[in-house]
Amino acid sequence: MPPSAPLFDWDNLLTELQNQRVIPIVGGELLNISLGEGRCCSLDRYVADALIAKFNFKVSRLPRDYTLNDVAWHYLLEEPGAKRPILYNSIRKILQERSFPTPQPLCQLAEISDFTLFVSTTFDPLLEEALNAKRFQGQKGTRCHAYSLQNNKKFDSNELDDLETDPFSVKQSTVFHLMGWTTSPGDFVVTDEDALEFLYSLQEGGKGRPVNLFDRLRQSNLLLLGCNYPDWLTRFFLRTISGNRMTEDSSRIEYVADRRTPTDSILGKFLRNIKVTVFDGSSAIDFVDELHRRWSRQRAQEEDAGLAAASDLTSSGPVEPAPPVTVPGSVFLSYASEDRTEVLALKKGLEAEGIRVWYDQKALETGEEYDSAIKANIERCTLFFPCISQKALKEIKRPGRRYFQEEWNAARQEEDWRSYPFIWPIVLDDTPADDRFIPSYLRKLQMERCPAGKAPVDFLEHLKVKLAQFEGERGDSQ
Repeated sequence: MPPSAPLFDWDNLLTELQNQRVIPIVGGELLNISLGEGRCCSLDRYVADALIAKFNFKVSRLPRDYTLNDVAWHYLLEEPGAKRPILYNSIRKILQERSFPTPQPLCQLAEISDFTLFVSTTFDPLLEEALNAKRFQGQKGTRCHAYSLQNNKKFDSNELDDLETDPFSVKQSTVFHLMGWTTSPGDFVVTDEDALEFLYSLQEGGKGRPVNLFDRLRQSNLLLLGCNYPDWLTRFFLRTISGNRMTEDSSRIEYVADRRTPTDSILGKFLRNIKVTVFDGSSAIDFVDELHRRWSRQRAQEEDAGLAAASDLTSSGPVEPAPPVTVPGSVFLSYASEDRTEVLALKKGLEAEGIRVWYDQKALETGEEYDSAIKANIERCTLFFPCISQKALKEIKRPGRRYFQEEWNAARQEEDWRSYPFIWPIVLDDTPADDRFIPSYLRKLQMERCPAGKAPVDFLEHLKVKLAQFEGERGDSQ
């Protein structure tokens, strides 16, 4: 590793990564392919050479270190009868007929299981192939989305390719091709002009902008790996995916690792001025290799510690019991641990009226058995109370997901099976009912205000009547 590499704050990046608050944005520098017999080249150069052979170009008419951008422009400007669809289809065929293995840096990224959502700035299917190989035993298990200028002109907004309505519910390995994808219909970025058009179309308010994806990007730490854009395009790209003036959001961290930035003093100074962390190593490939090594070592240490803890528990006494089971006619309180005092007051008030209540006293957030027990309790309870407050919304704003959000999603799915209103939002403070950080499906519901956990008398009376009514309906339907 280069001497300056240890100055990079690896510990903070690994912590954010462990909390699933980092989204890698993968560029072409990582696509270093092996051609056998010790020969390697970039995918960009591989496709460029294949186009030169196909169209019988004279290399002498190209720049010395030509790129795919140079070859594409040469075709479009010099070739009689040149058409963009012919260029795109030629590139598709070149990738379909390739025989090289998946690049090692992509395989290393795929092995880092804390990454679930990837954004690709290249048009090839290599990243999803790496994910399928490492996470799904070679089967197609990766979900893919792609942005396309042609599709945006063709389709209505509700048909455009985007993440789920709640972008933070992404759990499946997912790749979003922000600059198009050869595997799907539509165009993709080949030239620098294509990149400009895509980024222009992706601006705030632009037609076809994948809103859910950009909501997720805006609330996550971004790791730009080998994008290698020119100065002007790097600035434009960062501003596009930021959603805000880049110096306004001090809570988010952006990292850049590529071959170009450390040697570009003007761009490097600009990035540091806007608080972007720049990796001063030699390349994005070096960065991924070091990240993979450190993440693997940390994961091994955690597994060893877990085995030791399990051994200690076995020898010292019984394991912590699973959460208590809810019973029919009960209310499930779901809350952020920061609101425990207010929720405890609410619980006591409900129980004083004879209402049975379940809530997670310890707010545990790990363990498959515990997860299963909580989901089972959501299925058994009669009503589900998501507790809303400014403290809870502050956690929702942060990158990553808290366990109470998982409970809310589980309750939303359970509501589909109920014949009555199952979810009753409770507001613990003065949070406005239309606060934009409250999930949209909750904003549509009638909210009950219980300041500091104190429930109004009329609400308690209404609740007791409805609990009896709803539990009767459940019994009739079962």
